[in-house]
Amino acid sequence: MRLQIQNNSITQIDEVSLEQRRISRDRTSFIIRNKFRKASGDRLLGPLWLVLDPLIFSLIYLFVFTVVRARIEASSIFIGVTLYRVLQSSLMSGTKSLIDSNGGLKCERVDSSVMLRANIGHLFADITLQTLPTAIILIMGLDVMLVGGLLYLITAHLMGLLVFGLGMSISGLMTKIPDLKSVLRYGLMVGFYASPAMIPMYKMSGFHYSVNKYNPFSYFVEFVRYNCEVSSAYLDLDVHIFAFILSSFTILTISGFRRYDKMRWRMSSWS
Repeated sequence: MRLQIQNNSITQIDEVSLEQRRISRDRTSFIIRNKFRKASGDRLLGPLWLVLDPLIFSLIYLFVFTVVRARIEASSIFIGVTLYRVLQSSLMSGTKSLIDSNGGLKCERVDSSVMLRANIGHLFADITLQTLPTAIILIMGLDVMLVGGLLYLITAHLMGLLVFGLGMSISGLMTKIPDLKSVLRYGLMVGFYASPAMIPMYKMSGFHYSVNKYNPFSYFVEFVRYNCEVSSAYLDLDVHIFAFILSSFTILTISGFRRYDKMRWRMSSWS
């Protein structure tokens, strides 16, 4: 494989052979497995924690709301908490997409297409691990219809992909200004309690409700609650704002994907 190195980019100038395609697939698979190994760390249960963490958090908050008699449906808490964790992990994953330029492979520069496929593959696998157990609980234990459970899974993956793209779009800025990482981390922490993750919007009022009408997460989580036949304020939300949010996130995601190679080049030691 021959590469043409310029001031602001690096491009391949010959055709990709079947062997190179096989190597790219192997690299993609390795990077995905490597990301899961890093996520599980040295914990005894390893990757099983990727499934247990969102379930345990949901059960904790379910217990808390039961004790304080907030009268919030169990299914509403499961949906809100797990979807917010998807948003949080997807956004952070997107902002870190430029940090590990080779995905754990130390042999040579890995193609951007391989890294992008690996990042998206890991993202979808991670979201599935976080949401599938909850979907099973919603359908089999909390009387949610099968269609509602499927829409919950589809919405989680769509939201995760769009938020990941948003993270990629700002990853270069985050790398240049490290302080923004702390701002984002605290913002997500505050957002968890201020958004409809635990407290659905029909329980909100006044300024709290008005602010969340412009919160992108509100539309995803209330849409899922509505389709799972859980108490929801989705029909009271502005569909035009939702359309604007989806359009904006889609544009940012496509832009992030298309600029990924240039951003990797600018942030690497090769440039």
